[in-house]
Amino acid sequence: MENLLPVGAPFTLVLTNGQGLQCSRCPYGLHCKGCQLVREVDLTLQSDDHLTVVFRDLPKEMIECASRVYDDKTMDSMVGNDQLTLRDCFQAFTESELLDEHNPWFCPNCKKPQCARKTIAIRRFPETLIVYLKRFVFHQFTSTKLDNKVLFQIESLDVSEFLCHEAALEGGNHIYDLQSAVCHFGGVNAGHYTSYVKNPLTNTWQYCNDETVNHQEPTEADSSNVYILFYQKKGTSKEFTPPTLSLDDPALQPSPAPPSSLVGEMEESCPPLAGEIEEPCVEEEQQSPAMEQSDIDRLLAGLNKAAGQESEEQAMQQPSSHEEEEGDKESFNFYQ
Repeated sequence: MENLLPVGAPFTLVLTNGQGLQCSRCPYGLHCKGCQLVREVDLTLQSDDHLTVVFRDLPKEMIECASRVYDDKTMDSMVGNDQLTLRDCFQAFTESELLDEHNPWFCPNCKKPQCARKTIAIRRFPETLIVYLKRFVFHQFTSTKLDNKVLFQIESLDVSEFLCHEAALEGGNHIYDLQSAVCHFGGVNAGHYTSYVKNPLTNTWQYCNDETVNHQEPTEADSSNVYILFYQKKGTSKEFTPPTLSLDDPALQPSPAPPSSLVGEMEESCPPLAGEIEEPCVEEEQQSPAMEQSDIDRLLAGLNKAAGQESEEQAMQQPSSHEEEEGDKESFNFYQ
């Protein structure tokens, strides 16, 4: 690695994603800029790993020299020269596929696997067309992300050539305009999502990145990160009218105060709060007649009679000792 570097200066080697901004191993929530590699530990690189060289305290001349790009000759055979477009993706999706003896088709007539040719034909396109690009693939017991650039149209995407023959004869409108796009940064193990949306009121593009929203239009620079595209057929857009709130709206009016009669009833029915003591009404005490002596005598007689009956019942149920009888007498005398 030291022989490949354009400048001779102290450096560290870290594992990052394809953009060199985030770690390819740690979850995105940790905001790790890259796990540092050490010479004493052997490491097996994964499909999402990229080796990033980090220099520190470089002079200005070295920074200008290090910003130059060095293309190794071994990468020439691995990089495609053809530019990939969204039309190429539709064409690959609808082209015929040969099912050979390693991947045969099971014939329902002869009940045997047979070689065949499979073709996907599109009968009708919807008003809202959602295009998923196959960025994540599983190959040879490992998963990886494809960072190929896919150029996409923002306006006037024509998909009529991908209809089946019968549907193409019917004609119709098959021109679409882009309304939104979802981008993915990172790899298979960790990543971050952003989106472009077209404001239906101002007809301008906005770029949403977490809580940050900027006025920005998708460009060719997003072709390697775009993941999901949302297209709307021309002439089918629904007019969006935001809800308007009026001061005369009953929902915004304050609730009316309860009638005075209801307030009086509530005050009368509500019990006193804890800690509040109701003061006795002096007039009511004066109006209530005092208890006469005859009433007191009748009350004591009733209590003595009840106590006598209770003691007789206990004596009939259980034989009581002398002490218990004395206790009964004392209680009887107490009431007297």
